[in-house]
Amino acid sequence: MAGSCRLTALLAACLASATPLAHAAGRVVQTTGGVVQGVPGSQAQEWLGIPYAAPPVGALRWMPPQATSWSGVMSAGTLPPACPQNGAASGLAPVVGTANASESCLFLNVYAPAAAASNLPVMVWFHGGGNEVGTGSSYDGSALVQNGVIVVTVNYRLGILGFLAHPALDAESPDHASGDYGLMDQQAALRWVRDNIAAFGGDPGRVTVFGQGSGGQDIADHLVSPGAAGLFGGAIIESGAYAVLLPTLAAADAEGQAFATAVGCSSTTDASCLRGLPVATLLKGEVGPGSPYLTANILRFEPNVGTAILPGQPIFAYALGQALRVPVIVGTNHDEARLPVGYEFDATGAPLAAAGYADALASVVGTQINGLAEQQYPLSAYPSPDLAFSAAFTDVGFACISRLNDQLLARNAVTYTFEFNDPDASSLSLPPDPFLPPGAASTTELPFLWPNLVGTNGAARSAFDAPEQALATEMQLAWTDFAKAGDPNGPGVTAWSPFAILGDRFHTFTPGAVGTSAGFTADHKCDFWEPLEIAKALLP
Repeated sequence: MAGSCRLTALLAACLASATPLAHAAGRVVQTTGGVVQGVPGSQAQEWLGIPYAAPPVGALRWMPPQATSWSGVMSAGTLPPACPQNGAASGLAPVVGTANASESCLFLNVYAPAAAASNLPVMVWFHGGGNEVGTGSSYDGSALVQNGVIVVTVNYRLGILGFLAHPALDAESPDHASGDYGLMDQQAALRWVRDNIAAFGGDPGRVTVFGQGSGGQDIADHLVSPGAAGLFGGAIIESGAYAVLLPTLAAADAEGQAFATAVGCSSTTDASCLRGLPVATLLKGEVGPGSPYLTANILRFEPNVGTAILPGQPIFAYALGQALRVPVIVGTNHDEARLPVGYEFDATGAPLAAAGYADALASVVGTQINGLAEQQYPLSAYPSPDLAFSAAFTDVGFACISRLNDQLLARNAVTYTFEFNDPDASSLSLPPDPFLPPGAASTTELPFLWPNLVGTNGAARSAFDAPEQALATEMQLAWTDFAKAGDPNGPGVTAWSPFAILGDRFHTFTPGAVGTSAGFTADHKCDFWEPLEIAKALLP
């Protein structure tokens, strides 16, 4: 493990949706690319598998997304395949559509209320999965549209196909940079929404982006991307604002060159060898011996800075007031790191042993402050080494970095903060029967917002009890109210207050106890961690 911002590939990695049903023909819509015919679902009108860009294959591999078009009426009644991904090979369960994964994967799905409407607010979802695995097709938007919104879920390029930087690709680029193709895809999807969503009943002037894990972190990057200006008016970030510093272009180029050499393409000036490799070879290279993207059994893919789409470090742009001035909701889960810890240790058949605690902690916080961290999280204070390590990892890798970003974002625009804290949430991502109780681990909030979501971890989500069902209803209302007016408050929602820069008031989502908490900083030891994170960002 190389650090908290490096252990993102497990987040939301094992989520899938039910097999789509066959439907009768639905409404026909003219888009800029051609005509599509949807299907009437059980709760919503659906248009599934609409291409928003040309297939990024052949010469278009590792190129910005290009426009696409078709003739005739395209049937949009089947969920599209996932983008190529390596989940199973890296110890993660596969995601829906992986078996049919194809580089021709730049599709989106549109869900609208069954009755035709106009000028509805629009919510565009970017899935999590460490920018390594996942698909928009896992997320059925038909429940959220019952609250009077349109939902769009998006596929974008992942892993080596979505985030490879390399000197030969730099040389081809007008801005002499590469990487960040997944971010480019997301912005292309947002431009498609801007240009087409009115035909589906949406208001292109009221678009909210929302995402979890790496999808949330990508949104945090879009907040400072010049290309995102005007494409959305609000943002919801779930478990996503956790990278203090992203890799520079030089560092990403070095990793990309090491990868290319490992798969047999040593040229630094010509990308034709890389473009000629089969997808299977590229995916195998992600997890092969010595892969620069593989740490332990965990893959990591992050955007890099120094490109036209992401010129500089987001945290510095936040501090300078250079983020888009749009309202945001930012939140984390109380026990985020129990997901990566569960996979790193429990999924191998044994929990973390006391003898390995110091080394595990050092892998996340660094050897320089490992002793201080052990004093903050002594093994004697926790039921097991797993839980001690999870607490420390959650605080340094998620909670306190998110709070630091909250403080900076709140200087720029209205910011709402939350913590999801259902101690008995059912994990769809952790391996079955883990030694580590899931608690409110990363991804456990997802079924509360996406009730049709199911997992591939060997167990279905437990049925909600009455307090959990009430919480799910309230969370869905808060998210859709925010999409409507940039404010999560509304009928049926416990009152939220904007985050105060010098305050510590977080909206807490706990079954039967939704409300405001003032104990976030103390609970997660942020007075200890935040100065260290600031120093990490500022010092060489």
